[in-house]
Amino acid sequence: MRARPARASLIWSDILQSEKLPEATRRSPKPYAIPVAVTIDGQMHATHAVADGEPFGIARSLRDGMAYFFCPGIEAHCGTEPVDASDFQRSSLFKKFVLYLAIEAQAVHRAHFGFPNLFVPIVTTNPVRLASMMRLLERITGGAGSQHILFKTFPAFTSSEKPPPPSGRMLTEDWARVGHPLFNFLRS
Repeated sequence: MRARPARASLIWSDILQSEKLPEATRRSPKPYAIPVAVTIDGQMHATHAVADGEPFGIARSLRDGMAYFFCPGIEAHCGTEPVDASDFQRSSLFKKFVLYLAIEAQAVHRAHFGFPNLFVPIVTTNPVRLASMMRLLERITGGAGSQHILFKTFPAFTSSEKPPPPSGRMLTEDWARVGHPLFNFLRS
């Protein structure tokens, strides 16, 4: 007997209407901006993490119920901002990693969105940039990585490499992680 294929759907409007979404977040003019405080070089920074796309969830049906994966939005990195910047006030992937790791460690996603989990999908344009991003996360975490920060490549529209047609591959293909096995929204 063949296994039934996994079914998944994106759920942002459901999140906005969920009773688990805290009222303060619902009333916020920017509910997608996750408040977080971190200490860098002995200095406290109170700021917000904002992804490049709006938050979404993926609902996957299972034999005995549902599995949910919540994302603050897609982080798209096409080489327009530095991977590692010494100035924490400047936008960089280093800053985003530090903020998302703090959100995970402090469970801010639970308080802000009511999400039981949080996965951060990061898409970049080529394998070389992907490798540098993954090395940075490995360095920041002392080799531990993160089971919630996911990596994948997708060619830029301005690239000589033709982007593949829409296929749902972001759900069906594996995502790389630092310090953890591959992740798949339909099988993990």
